[in-house]
Amino acid sequence: MSTALSENSLTRRGNTASVVVLDVLEQTFARPPHHGAQGLVIAFGPGVTTVAVTGTWRS
Repeated sequence: MSTALSENSLTRRGNTASVVVLDVLEQTFARPPHHGAQGLVIAFGPGVTTVAVTGTWRS
């Protein structure tokens, strides 16, 4: 699993909290993975709030 897009977002924009998900999605659509690639998005909110979503890329 790679965190390169998240790290790139942090370097370019700083800590934008949960909005980082939109920046990482923008980067993903700019250079899409191959058909059938699987991904995982994890977001953390205030307190102990955590959301995780899995997906499969379709061309």
